[in-house]
Amino acid sequence: MSDYSEDALVEQPAIALFAAMEWETVNGFHEFDQAGSSPLGREAKTEVVLTRRLRPVLERLNPDLPANAFDQAIEELIRDRSAMAPAQANREIYLLLKNGVQVKTPAPDGEGETVESVKLIDWKTPASNDFLLVSQFWVTAAIRIMTFLWPVFPPPIQSRQEKPVMDVKSTRLLLL
Repeated sequence: MSDYSEDALVEQPAIALFAAMEWETVNGFHEFDQAGSSPLGREAKTEVVLTRRLRPVLERLNPDLPANAFDQAIEELIRDRSAMAPAQANREIYLLLKNGVQVKTPAPDGEGETVESVKLIDWKTPASNDFLLVSQFWVTAAIRIMTFLWPVFPPPIQSRQEKPVMDVKSTRLLLL
């Protein structure tokens, strides 16, 4: 009998294509089932960026920059953007990936600071990059606060003076 599942028809063939392009592939479904640490280097499912894997790549792509430049770049990359509009947050990340992260480092003469760009991706030599595909990468986080408007608004609660005490027009739900 043939397997007509999404895994067999879509996910596994896609993973095979990336593996054929020499990407490292990891199945993250059981990432936290093992005793000890995650094989991906995450401490919790709330971590989205694999910083333990990212930092050595940043050091390799930017050999002339000091260590604090990499700390600043990682902090900017993982900064919480959940309060932003999704399109704006995506644009910020896109620009960081495209142009690098601007960081401040001590000036070479020891006086003041200079602005440097930390490359996240080597666009000129793609083979210098670290290519990883993680299937079944689970993330636990508060996505965002959603606002739901009721299609029919309930009447305001009235006091004896017929003045509205409360007018409920929407409710907010925090998705976890």
